[in-house]
Amino acid sequence: MLCRTYGENRFDFIHERQLIGSVSDHANFYKNVYSSLKPGGWFELVEMEAKSFSDDGTLKSDAALVRWGQWIEEAFGKIGRPFLPIERYKELMEDTGFVNVKLRMVKRPMNDWPKDPRQKEIGKVRARVRTKLESRLMIAATVLLS
Repeated sequence: MLCRTYGENRFDFIHERQLIGSVSDHANFYKNVYSSLKPGGWFELVEMEAKSFSDDGTLKSDAALVRWGQWIEEAFGKIGRPFLPIERYKELMEDTGFVNVKLRMVKRPMNDWPKDPRQKEIGKVRARVRTKLESRLMIAATVLLS
C-alpha cells in the first residue's frame, strides 16, 4: 500500500474519504497509514455507515431503507470488504497508535425534506448520489446475495 509505494515517514497529511466497502483489513490499512506519516503528521478520515436512522424515531426498523443498509452490509461482508460501525474506526486508529483521535458524527439527510435550508440542500445532493449508487450496487443484488 502506501509504504510499499512511497516509503515510511513520507507524508505530513493523509486524507481518506469514503473507502467504505473497499478495505478488507482495516487494522492493517491504518497501520500502513500510520507508518506512512512523518512524526507529528495528521490523518483525516471521512467515512459513513450503510445504516440509516432518524433522530426522531420515525424511521422504523422494518423500513426499506433500513433493510437496504443491512442487506448491503451483508453483501460486502461476503466479499471480505466489511462495512464498519463508525465507532470502530476510532478504536482501530487508537489501537494503531494514533493520538488525539476525534470522532464527529454528522447528519446526512437523504432527501430535501429538512426545513433547514443547508440540510435541505445536502439532502438534494444525497438524493442524486443515491440514484447513482443504485447502479453500482446491482452486482451485490445479482451476484453476491442471489
